[in-house]
Order: sequence, then structure tokens, then C-alpha cells
Amino acid sequence: MYVSDEEGWFYAIDAKTGVNNWKVKTQAAAGAAAVGTDGTISTHCRRARRPW
Repeated sequence: MYVSDEEGWFYAIDAKTGVNNWKVKTQAAAGAAAVGTDGTISTHCRRARRPW
């Protein structure tokens, strides 16, 4: 599963084990995320400090 925090970190967590598979600093607090059928992750940000 994918989760974000108010510090701008976006995480991929294994739903069965709880292990953090990876994390990335997004430079924004993400409000929501969606995963496409091809595995592409899209996120909506409330406040971006700079474009990525």
C-alpha cells in the first residue's frame, strides 16, 4: 500500500508484513495517491515547494 505524511515523504508499505519497501521525498504533502494498471503512481499534492 502507499501512504504519505505531512513532511512530504511517500512510502510503499507491504500490507502483509508492514515492511517499508521504499520511500521518496516528494517536496510536498500528498493528499491522495492512485496506482494505474501499468503500476504508475500518481499523487495529488496540496502544496508544492517546487515542481518535480
